[in-house]
Amino acid sequence: MIPFGWLIVVIALLIFPIALRGRRVATGQFCRACRFDLHGLTISEDQSKCPECGDVVVEESARRTSLRKSSFSGIVTSIVLILIASGLLIIGYSGAAPRVYAQFPDFLIVHLAMLGDDDATNELVPRLLSQPPISDSLWDHLIQNSLNAQADQDQDWEPIYGEILAIARSSQRLTETQSEHYFTNALSTEFVMRESIPMGYSEITTKFLTKPGRIHAINNDETGKIVKINVLSTKVGDAPVQAYGSNNEGMSLGTYQFSVPAQNSIWSFASSLKIEPEWSQVGSKVGDTIQVRVDYQVVIENSPYGSNPMPLGPAILSEFSITRDVVVKDPESPLVELIQDAQRSTQVCENFNISPLRVIRELDPDRQQWMPILGMTLRLKDKLETPTAFRVYVVVDGKEYEINPHAQESSKGGFYGTILSWRPDPENPEMLEQTKELIQKLSISSEAAVVFRTDPTIANSNPAIGQVIETLVMFPSVPIQLVDQYQEIWNSTNRMEWVSPDCD
Repeated sequence: MIPFGWLIVVIALLIFPIALRGRRVATGQFCRACRFDLHGLTISEDQSKCPECGDVVVEESARRTSLRKSSFSGIVTSIVLILIASGLLIIGYSGAAPRVYAQFPDFLIVHLAMLGDDDATNELVPRLLSQPPISDSLWDHLIQNSLNAQADQDQDWEPIYGEILAIARSSQRLTETQSEHYFTNALSTEFVMRESIPMGYSEITTKFLTKPGRIHAINNDETGKIVKINVLSTKVGDAPVQAYGSNNEGMSLGTYQFSVPAQNSIWSFASSLKIEPEWSQVGSKVGDTIQVRVDYQVVIENSPYGSNPMPLGPAILSEFSITRDVVVKDPESPLVELIQDAQRSTQVCENFNISPLRVIRELDPDRQQWMPILGMTLRLKDKLETPTAFRVYVVVDGKEYEINPHAQESSKGGFYGTILSWRPDPENPEMLEQTKELIQKLSISSEAAVVFRTDPTIANSNPAIGQVIETLVMFPSVPIQLVDQYQEIWNSTNRMEWVSPDCD
């Protein structure tokens, strides 16, 4: 309401001077003082005067070349707008907007919400969920406008559009065609691949990043759908690479639950694809540019895990062909460049914080391989300008135990919940003995050291990382927290006490 109030004030202030000046009603020569028509009067003499008021009209500044008539209706309109704006601003700043909007009819709330009025939006959402709901004609208007906004990439995406479509979908108001349009425009898929690759390298690693596009709503909502990214075929140079999987049916890069994220949240899924070029067939040499092509499809279908089925059945909603040029480098060239810069290294080190080390109290012999036995939460205090790639070690009683490595792309910083963990293979006897040894040592210790050592090869599988800073991040005294359940290792809160590194 407040933005609209000020907008109306601006419009009124623009109208008023235009209306006051008015439109042109006559042209010629007129006395500026009394507007008398000087037509036929000789005004070349030094003492020529206006016959009506007696003012000297020899100088051009004493005459005007046109007469204008103020617009009475324009003046009245501007005054009315000022009064309306004043009322809106008083209501808005007094906090009475919700009570006032609650009295407005549905059609007015709908149109105000479509214009971007936040108070109208707050009133509209519960009306969409109310019983009885708003009329079918208004619902149709909302759905069509929201779908048009979703499809128009040049139009700013507003969360209210996502909320309208999410509610329409959950209340079965979308037709099958509308559902297809909704899901088709909902996802954004990015394809990342290195710009160069050493000659003879065994694989070209690519990355698919699937995330919500024009679908954000005010509130989080499950769709009852899953998303699949299927690679159909790949080609390196003129040499096709055999289709992945059995029977040449292609390869799935993963299946993900499809939800509508809330306004201030986002989900994304990164899927890696490794293309193994037949260098004998590529026919290239160092310095050449080869072309890599990937054909893939995005499939959205009903989820077998949820309880919210949709009328849209299994469907291939989009197919893509992506082509990238890759420069062939010397076989000894590393995939990821190691940068040595003492100042930047210190900045990176000081940017890292970790949580206390969470350790399972007792190892369950029946645990699954994917269950971690220890973990910690990583936080970046500030924006990470340059990616990092680390081998991570827990040090206790002077012995180092290497846990899962960690590669981090450039980041805005301030994130919580990145879990570094160790998930040793229970089928590996040597590793199992090391696991038991580590748990036993940690269970009787109050703290341990954690060390991050840069190793650029850790980032080889991530094409979004082209260089890393050589950095040593040392946490000499990390508190140990023993937990009874494996699930507790993933627990993290914003209130945890963060441990700072020793960057000297």
